[in-house]
Amino acid sequence: MADKIYSQLDRKIRRPIRLLHLQAGLPDMPLLCDLENTSLEESPDYEALSYVWGAADGPKTDISIKKERKLFQFPVLPNLRSALLQLRKTDEDRTIWIDALCINQADNAERSLQVPMMGDIYRSAQRVIIWLGEEAERSDLAMRFIQRITDLHQFDLAIKDELCTWEWYALSRLMNRSWFTRRWVVQELALARDAKVYCGADEVEWSSFADAATLFGQKIEDVAQLFKRSTEFSNDVDIFGETQALGALRLIDALNWSFRRSDDGQVLEGLVSLETLVTSLNVFETQDPRDCIYAVMDIAEDFQDMALEKLSGLHLKEPGSTLYPALQVNYALSFEEIATGFVAFCIKSSASLDIFCRPWAPTDYYYSAQNSLYSRRLPSWVCTLEDSVFEIRRDGRHVRKRGDSLVGTPGRPIYQASKGFPVIPFKFESGSHFQSMGAEEMALFPTDEMSEHDLAARVQLRGIRIGTVGSLGSRAMEGIIPRDWFSMAKWNKRHGPAPEAFWRTLVADRGASGNKNPPSWYRRAFEFELSDSGKGDVAVQRIVQFGKSSMTREFFRRVQSVIWNRRFVITDMGAFGLVPAITKEGDSIMILQGLSVPVVVRRLRWSYWLVGECYIHGAMDGLKSRLQHETIDEKAMGPSLGGPSLGSPGLGGLRNVVEIVNLR
Repeated sequence: MADKIYSQLDRKIRRPIRLLHLQAGLPDMPLLCDLENTSLEESPDYEALSYVWGAADGPKTDISIKKERKLFQFPVLPNLRSALLQLRKTDEDRTIWIDALCINQADNAERSLQVPMMGDIYRSAQRVIIWLGEEAERSDLAMRFIQRITDLHQFDLAIKDELCTWEWYALSRLMNRSWFTRRWVVQELALARDAKVYCGADEVEWSSFADAATLFGQKIEDVAQLFKRSTEFSNDVDIFGETQALGALRLIDALNWSFRRSDDGQVLEGLVSLETLVTSLNVFETQDPRDCIYAVMDIAEDFQDMALEKLSGLHLKEPGSTLYPALQVNYALSFEEIATGFVAFCIKSSASLDIFCRPWAPTDYYYSAQNSLYSRRLPSWVCTLEDSVFEIRRDGRHVRKRGDSLVGTPGRPIYQASKGFPVIPFKFESGSHFQSMGAEEMALFPTDEMSEHDLAARVQLRGIRIGTVGSLGSRAMEGIIPRDWFSMAKWNKRHGPAPEAFWRTLVADRGASGNKNPPSWYRRAFEFELSDSGKGDVAVQRIVQFGKSSMTREFFRRVQSVIWNRRFVITDMGAFGLVPAITKEGDSIMILQGLSVPVVVRRLRWSYWLVGECYIHGAMDGLKSRLQHETIDEKAMGPSLGGPSLGSPGLGGLRNVVEIVNLR
C-alpha cells in the first residue's frame, strides 16, 4: 500500500518533506486527505501534530488518501483518526504535518532521513497542535478549570474550596494523559512557535495549560488536604501519587532547564548534554526503543557541537558492521548497537563512567512487540529502566519504586569516590583490538565484532576492590526501615546516642537536596522520633505524615528517598552501606576509575556482572587508603561480559586482556 500512496522524496533538494492536506467536511463525512511533496526551503504554511500513536498492534481504521485522481485506503490507529475528525474544518482544508502519514514508516532509509529533520519541521510550523485524546475522565471540566485558575485570585480560592475536588481530580487525570509520557513531545513543544492543547472538543493555549499545571504542582500538598477531608474520594491524601514524577510537571520542568529562550519564547540554544536529556527524561516513553536517544539528539547542547569526525573510532563502514556506530539516526541498526554507542559517546564527552549507573535504556520486555530489535542481551553497564526511581502504573499514577540515584545529574556528581585514583596503564597483548572511549583511558571497548559466544558487548575497566558484601539486611520495602537494620547497627533499643555511621548511612550522608552535607540536627531528629519506639519495623511514610515534629518529618522524608528498595549492608571491612536489592553475600564492592560512586559487582566464571551503584560510608569522597595493586590472572577471567551477569551484560573482564586492580 505504501508504494501506491507515497511518491519518492527528492533527495537532490534540501530538506524535503511531505505535507498532508486534510480536506474540509462535515462531522459525519468520511475523512479525505492528499499528500504533497515539498521542501522546508519553500517555507510552506502548515501546522504540526503532536500526539500519541497508541499500541502499534491495535485496531486500525481506514482513511481515504487521494493520489492522481485515485482514492486509496490507508489504515490509521484510533487516536490519530479521532484527532483528524476533531481537527477537520467544515469550510476550508487544513494543512498538517503528521509523522505517521507524512513519513513512509515502511521505508527505513526515509525514516533515517526524515527523523533528523523533525526539529526543523516543528520549528518551522505555524503552530503545534497538541492532541491529548478524546474527552474522558471529566476532561471537559478540567479544560474549563484551567481558564479559571490562571486567574490567581480564583486559584487561591480554589485550593481551599472543598467544592472543587472534582475539578482538581479531573486536572490531575488530564496531566496524566499518555501524551505527557511521550519523549518526542519535549522536542516538538520546545521548538514550537505557538502551541495549542486540544482534548475532545475543548481547546486551550499551551501557555495557559503550563501555568495551571505549574501552579497545581506548587500547591499540591494544600490541594491534597481537600481530598483528605473528602469521603467521596475515600479520604485519600496520596491520590496524586509522587508529584515530582508527574508527566506534565516533568515536561514543563524539562522545558525550563533544557533551553535558553529569547524574549518571545523562541529556543536559542540547548543548555544540556545528550546524556542529561536521555537520562533525565527516562519517564518519557517511545514507540521504538531507538527513539529514546533519537528523540532528543537534535536539541542536545553537545551533540550538534561535537563534530562526528572527532569520533572517528565510532564511524561505520557499513550499517551494523561494528558495535560502536557514530550517533547518527540509522534505523538499520539494532537497539543494542545504538545503546552501546551512546554509552561510549557519554564516556568520551563527559570523561566519566557515571552513565553506567543512570537508568535510561528500555528493556526488551518493555517493547515486547519489537523483540526483534534486541539482537542480544544488553550489557549490564547499559543501565535499564528496571532501575529507574519512578514508574508509571496502569492507572497513570507515577510512584516511587527505588531510592534516588547516587550519581546525580551529568556534570554535577554528588560524590567523588574515585578521586585520587592511581594512574594504572592498560596492558595489551599482541592482537588485542580496543578503542579508548574516555579521558585518560578510563574505559576501553573492543573494536572487532563480537563472536558467537559473546552474549553482550564488552568493556575493559580499571577498578579497586574496597570490600566484600558480608551481612545483608532485609529490603526496605516502600521505604520502611526493617527491624534487622537496627540490630545489625547495634542500636536495638533505639535509646541513647545513635551510631554516627548508621544515621548518616540512612541519609547517604547528604541533606534534603542530596547535594550538601547533612545538617547537624539530623542526628537529634533521628533519636527524638525513634526514642522508645519498640523493636519492630519503622513505617517511615507514617512518620513523614504524622511525625512528632516538622524537623523529624523532613529527616525521614530524606531517609525514605534514599533507602527505598535498597538493603543495609556491613562489608567484610566493617563498613556500613546501602546496596541494590538484588545484592548477594560475597559480591564485591569496587571503585572504578571515572565513576563517582562505588558499585557492587558479581564474579562469574569468565567475567563480572554489574549489580549496581551503592553507598559505602567512608568511601564516597576519594581513595584515602594505601593501595596495593594486583593484576588478576587472565586465566581466571574469561571471554566477555554478557548475559545474566557481566558475562551476560558485563563489566570488567575481557578475554585475555583484563587487568583489575584490587585493594588487599
